Amino acid sequence: MCYLPPNKISDASVVMNIYYSLNGKNPFNCSFNGTGLIVTQDPSVGKCIYQV
Repeated sequence: MCYLPPNKISDASVVMNIYYSLNGKNPFNCSFNGTGLIVTQDPSVGKCIYQV
């Protein structure tokens, strides 16, 4: 899995995305106590492709 920049925010984003994807992609699966955000723009950077 590839994501940039490598930091705790990116780590959390990847974990939240996996959880969201595995649980039906419902808005309520992305709340994470107010820290989650559904985005519509691809967060990939260069050759680092974000898994959808």
